[in-house]
Amino acid sequence: MLPRLFIAITAPTPAVVFYDRANLPDAGLIPTGGVDPGTDAPVALAGDSANLYVIANGSSSTARTLKRFAGPASVTATSTPAVAIPGNVLPLSGITETRLDALGNLWFNNNSPGRVKLLTSAAAATATTGATAEFTHPFEQIFGFAFDSTSRRLFGGQVSGAGLLVWNSADTRTGDAGMHDFVLATMPNAGPLVIGGDRLFSSFFTSSIGVWNQVSMLSAPRAVDFSVTVDGGAGTSPSIRHHGVFHGTLVVTVQINSTTGAVFLYANAASLMMGATPASIVSGPTLGATMRRSILGADGTLYVLDGNSVSVFAQALTTPTFLIDRPTPNISTIHLLE
Repeated sequence: MLPRLFIAITAPTPAVVFYDRANLPDAGLIPTGGVDPGTDAPVALAGDSANLYVIANGSSSTARTLKRFAGPASVTATSTPAVAIPGNVLPLSGITETRLDALGNLWFNNNSPGRVKLLTSAAAATATTGATAEFTHPFEQIFGFAFDSTSRRLFGGQVSGAGLLVWNSADTRTGDAGMHDFVLATMPNAGPLVIGGDRLFSSFFTSSIGVWNQVSMLSAPRAVDFSVTVDGGAGTSPSIRHHGVFHGTLVVTVQINSTTGAVFLYANAASLMMGATPASIVSGPTLGATMRRSILGADGTLYVLDGNSVSVFAQALTTPTFLIDRPTPNISTIHLLE
């Protein structure tokens, strides 16, 4: 039944629906099923083959929850969470992103005021488990984050001038994690961060992504090594809305202009150099005015979230072929299980 594409829906009936065999057009326009149909506004998804984590924002602290579903490949509409942690226990507020690291720790942040929280050994957490640590800055406003499992460093992108902040031994911190250990680079806006191929990638709604090499060795301030710039063509002002590294490929979701979107795919993210050109650019009439994020599957299938639909393209790295567009109202995010 894999790959299974999970789609978080905030309204009118909050739920996390899923499509089985999501890389095939015959999976159709109707979801195979869903989990937790009563969830308040699911806004962040993360997981692995063992667990799916769903964070919901609600109108009250108890409506905000972190739920863990065991065996995401086999969950059904009648599945109940193995654990549900109330938002007043963690606590949760305004969550926008969550990630599960290679060590089994769950990281999540909010954009107001802009802090990063850590829940160690997430699969072992119970309904009374609070956040292990919280990372912040006097200015707050840490929008992007990335944890390097090799060096055990947390990178936080502060967006009002403090720069790209770094905490050493981040997964061993408890409570208030304290001030960052150093500033990797000073920049006006250090936004979304991703680690892949022992490189750190940072962007902030411009046409460029800053790249630092050997992220596992970054132990002191260092300027960006080089930048990757997307070219939307004459007369455009491309804005990068999301970037990620999937199966060794840098996948960049771009708003080309006010009505047109595209996804730029750079193969071999670990060996990119200044002036790199994309292996392919995926575009089409279903990619429009509200580009948000993309996921590249191991088989080369690309899933693009644009507004309230998910467009699916086969052979995205070589000969992109449109398969299907799955309209779904009020999508907050997507997650792929392979």
